[in-house]
Amino acid sequence: MEIKRMRFLCIEIYKTLNGLNPKYMDEIFVRNKASYSSRRPLDLTVPRVNQTNFGSKSITYEGAKLWNHLPNSIKSADSLSVFKKI
Repeated sequence: MEIKRMRFLCIEIYKTLNGLNPKYMDEIFVRNKASYSSRRPLDLTVPRVNQTNFGSKSITYEGAKLWNHLPNSIKSADSLSVFKKI
């Protein structure tokens, strides 16, 4: 069940970053804005949390942590169907 939930979350993040979800989802997942060239340009900003119990279990925090752990080759999939197959 947990792996299925993580897979669904990654698919939603992919759809949001590629403009396939509604606009309000753009506020939930924010790309990392580095002023320098990075090895991981596709990472998301992990928000700071104030509460361990609720903040670290939010979709914004868990989604960003999960997405940042994926390899760049998976994150840069050409289409949603390719991303789902990987």
